[in-house]
Amino acid sequence: MAELSPQQWREVAQWFEAAVELPEEERAAYLAAQCGAEEIRVEAEKMLAADRAAARFLEEPPLQYPEPGFVLEPGLAVGQYKLVRRLGEGGMGSVWLAERADGAFASQVAIKFSHGGPLTAAAQKRLREERRILAQLQHPHISRLLDAGAAGPGIPYFVMEYVDGRPLPDYTRDEGLNEDQRLQLFVDVCLAVHFAHQRLVVHRDLKPANIFVDGGGRVRLLDFGVAKLLHPEAEREEEGHTAAAFWTPAYASPEQQRGEPVTTVSDVYALGVILGELAGERPAPDLGAIVGLATAEEAERRYGSARALAEDVERYRSREPVLAQAQTRAYRFRKFVARNQALTTVLSAAIVVTLTAVGLFAWQWRAARKAERRAQRNLTAAHRLATNLIFDYHDEIARLPGSTALRARLAGEGLAYLQAMAADVAPGEFPANLDLDIAGAWLRLGDVQGRPWTANRGDHGAALESYRQSEEWARRALGKANRTAARDALAGALTRQAQVEIRLHEWESAFRHLEGALAVVSDATLRASALSGLGDALIRSSRGDMAARQRGADAQERALAQTDAVIAKGSPSKALLRLRAVIHQRLGNHYARLNPALGLRHHQDSLKIYETLARLDQNDRFMLRDYADELSMKAEAQAAAGDRAGALADADRSIGLFERLARMDPDNMEAKRDLGYAWYSRIAAAGCDPEGLRKTVAIFEEVAAGPASTKDDMESLVSLRARQKHCPEAKR
Repeated sequence: MAELSPQQWREVAQWFEAAVELPEEERAAYLAAQCGAEEIRVEAEKMLAADRAAARFLEEPPLQYPEPGFVLEPGLAVGQYKLVRRLGEGGMGSVWLAERADGAFASQVAIKFSHGGPLTAAAQKRLREERRILAQLQHPHISRLLDAGAAGPGIPYFVMEYVDGRPLPDYTRDEGLNEDQRLQLFVDVCLAVHFAHQRLVVHRDLKPANIFVDGGGRVRLLDFGVAKLLHPEAEREEEGHTAAAFWTPAYASPEQQRGEPVTTVSDVYALGVILGELAGERPAPDLGAIVGLATAEEAERRYGSARALAEDVERYRSREPVLAQAQTRAYRFRKFVARNQALTTVLSAAIVVTLTAVGLFAWQWRAARKAERRAQRNLTAAHRLATNLIFDYHDEIARLPGSTALRARLAGEGLAYLQAMAADVAPGEFPANLDLDIAGAWLRLGDVQGRPWTANRGDHGAALESYRQSEEWARRALGKANRTAARDALAGALTRQAQVEIRLHEWESAFRHLEGALAVVSDATLRASALSGLGDALIRSSRGDMAARQRGADAQERALAQTDAVIAKGSPSKALLRLRAVIHQRLGNHYARLNPALGLRHHQDSLKIYETLARLDQNDRFMLRDYADELSMKAEAQAAAGDRAGALADADRSIGLFERLARMDPDNMEAKRDLGYAWYSRIAAAGCDPEGLRKTVAIFEEVAAGPASTKDDMESLVSLRARQKHCPEAKR
């Protein structure tokens, strides 16, 4: 099998980390079902096998020492290996290149000898601990421990995977890597360190000399031999002069140099120093801020984990706002412009041209009121340009990440202009469909203010008022031209009101508005949407009333049949496909506990549709949000059906996508709630997950305390706190 690329090794690490958390008997099935790339799966399985071997290796007896009488020199046999040449030497021992002595197969290893005279009982305990720690760290970016023994009295040795490579700074310089390539390698280092931290291991001596890049361009972390478990008893044993032997001054954190206890953020400090060296003398402001935060004097001010540092570096690479900088509006806007330079240029020019033209035509219209025909033409042109600004530009921008604030501005300013036009024109000059355009503008403003399950600012009250205004203007249009369009606009406004009311548990109003929408709607897709909304309201409001739940499920089935009828007539629109996915999702939620297999099938059908839509437009953040939401919902169904491994995998994918969406658009208040419910799905599958529970509770406490809090949010928080009582470690 060909050597894997660095990116493939990153995928191996991700699959291994997901599988190793599962019970041993479930790992092979999980990889076979979830990991489609054979070469990735094979390497992940090898790592799992090594992990199992390491567990048995830990059970071996302590080191035994044979008789003295040897000298470390080339040709000396050490166990199954023969020394070739010395690679390096330090205060704690020396490292030799060795190869198999029995010739069974070609293999080179690095053997580390720890010497310095007879070992005390405490030193022997430390070396056994070092051996145990190293055996746990099976990761593509960490040099593996292969064997251990003793070559003489007081001279234990460790056989480690030999990395034929160059130190990170030398590799980046010799290969002429650009900034982004250097940062990718640094992210790999951070994630490997985070992997060790998750297993309660700190490196304690991170420095460029301990970070190699092999011939395939893969980062490899060396020498975890000075690491030790984060254990209070072990910390106390190392008080005094012995602690100083385990760190390098240039990379040691302030607390290390003061002789204080070492934590994972001590490694974060060292990583920050290394990042500063990779960045050069004049790093970009964002990168400099990241280095500054990672190397803060006070440990509590640094990044909370190596992964958090890696994620901020990834934000910098993606030209997203980094957490190390103050999150001002001006800063976030600059980052948005940097990420979308071509689009921003086009949109800015289009908006300037449009607004200029609107102003020009409006001025001409007022100046030429006596020339009625000319004024009417100009008025029509101004109307058309204004509606383009509100509808075409707004709807295109809406699909972009980070656009919530810009959407609100476009909808608000466009609406104000249309209403001013409606107030100024004489009855005979009223442009056709102006009422409908104003209704549509109010609808879009309501969406950005607080439409559930989409990016919004979390103001449900303002959204309801905007939808009511949309309803009023749609009713005005009923007696004028294009009555069919007016009926559908009215149905849309009523359905939107019901969506907010469902979230707020205002059931009577929701039912009234949905029934009103069904009574007037003519468009088949809108009818299916209103029917599905009615089914959703019936199920959510049932509170144990199985008859009501069944009526809701029946409404969803009728809505699904309605979409089938539309599809049979021709090519389905994206809106219809998305609605079909939503209906499958709602049916999946309904059947999840009544009939888990049927519920899971509906979720699988929903996910297939979202995957198709995501392939059509990977930059459409609405589709990305819906796809992440379905992964979260499917995870709950999988857990109910007994597929815990699949549930955890889907929940983790959902969490990753929602975290990305939240970072992209800080103005989107819905993103925080979405992330909380994705974590809730993971908790439901994982059971007692102390760290996950604490994080989920923290998210829901923030949501529940905010202005967009709902009854569902409070009930979820109560449920999570109840789970904590049965998972005591989660309360710490």
